[in-house]
Amino acid sequence: MSNKVEILFFARLKNKNKKNLAPIYARIIANSQRVEFSTGLSIDPKHWNGNTAKVVAGNANAQLINTYISTKKIEFKRIYNDLLLEQKEITAEIMKNRLLGIQETEASRTFLELMDFHISIFKSKIGTDTAISTYRKYMVTKKRLEEFIPYHYKKKDINLLDLKLEFIASFDLYLKTVCKNNHNTVVKHCKNVKAIINHGIQYEWLETNPFIKYKTPYKEGDKGILTKEELATLMAKEFKIPRLAVVRDLFVFQCYTGLAYTDMKELTQADIQIGIDGNRWIIKRRTKTNQRSPIPLLPQAIEILEKYNWLEKLGNTPILPVMTNQKMNAYLVEIVELCGISKKITTHVGRRTFATTITLSNGVPIESVSAMLGHTNLKTTQIYAKVVDTKICQDMQQLKEKLSGGNLKKVVNGDS
Repeated sequence: MSNKVEILFFARLKNKNKKNLAPIYARIIANSQRVEFSTGLSIDPKHWNGNTAKVVAGNANAQLINTYISTKKIEFKRIYNDLLLEQKEITAEIMKNRLLGIQETEASRTFLELMDFHISIFKSKIGTDTAISTYRKYMVTKKRLEEFIPYHYKKKDINLLDLKLEFIASFDLYLKTVCKNNHNTVVKHCKNVKAIINHGIQYEWLETNPFIKYKTPYKEGDKGILTKEELATLMAKEFKIPRLAVVRDLFVFQCYTGLAYTDMKELTQADIQIGIDGNRWIIKRRTKTNQRSPIPLLPQAIEILEKYNWLEKLGNTPILPVMTNQKMNAYLVEIVELCGISKKITTHVGRRTFATTITLSNGVPIESVSAMLGHTNLKTTQIYAKVVDTKICQDMQQLKEKLSGGNLKKVVNGDS
């Protein structure tokens, strides 16, 4: 037997029980991998010979424990030879499973097999409680994993029981160095991997998540938004090219409603309802999260709806002339250039502009903004809707006025 594959027995002296007995563990080493498991036996430390890995004579359980150890060593050699004859992969986990009598079907499930199972369930829920965009994101993660596993492990797939924290750490590094992904893209892929493993635990494919200690938070980037002045410039600009005028209107509609591209594209007459104040609201569920999103319509948004004759669009007919997201983003590049705005914007910037420039900067509480955006929690809104510098400037200016007016004592004491 190769010296790279062996089984060792040892007493874990630091884990003595109330009777001062130490548990006896087995350690399997195979091709630089190792696993440990409890034998279920224990021994008084003074009766254990660490050099021979046996119980010394004179202990009442010496014959029982020593026979168990000898039997397992013989069985271990037989399992190793069987795997060689079967030309199967030899890993510490597989050796352990055979030694403990764990069914081959349980031990042979693979990571990509679990991922396919996870994705198939997602696919079946599209249109109910899963967005097709989420399904597509998992498909991209799968593609990256199908490239990573052969690259790093020199094989097409990996057994679920062989997964360790090293797997996701190496995947993280692979995405950054080989795929040249930015930090937040890497985090998204790794979060998908953790979700897949949790799904496997739910369906009892494995017992614990080996990636539970992997924690890499998103980095808060400088989210692109338009200032009040930039938005006014864009709205006032006259475009001779019809397609640019249409895209400008659609983008402005996003700035005054906070709708994501997909939700704007799917907007129908049925989504425009009379709210509790007697005025028109957009009330619809977000495609991405299925979260209810109630948005009172501002005059600027109503003006755009009327410009495109929304009342004439009946049934499931979209009420706005929304083209593909790719085309809109391409035309937005032309639009900002013609407006003299030196920013790169996409349709998503319209949603961010609503969250910051239109609402938060004008004193709308973050709870209300979160509800209109259709977020499931405030934490998302806090990252998404970064308060713009002009709002900070206004707040500090008010503080300066209070301080210069002799109200320092009141401010310090918390009086208004």
